[in-house]
Amino acid sequence: MTRTRENLHGVPHAEIIVFPKDADNSGATGIVYNTLGLPVDFTDEEFRALDADALAA
Repeated sequence: MTRTRENLHGVPHAEIIVFPKDADNSGATGIVYNTLGLPVDFTDEEFRALDADALAA
């Protein structure tokens, strides 16, 4: 199913937002990963159990 702004109301999802630094440390670019469009819904407990250090590596 394709998600559009018209059919997102009430859809549970999880997001991870990453801001890697530019090579010269002048700024960063934001990257958003989310579960929209995946056939599996995350529970709050599963999302909170993600290991930030493992994701950063």
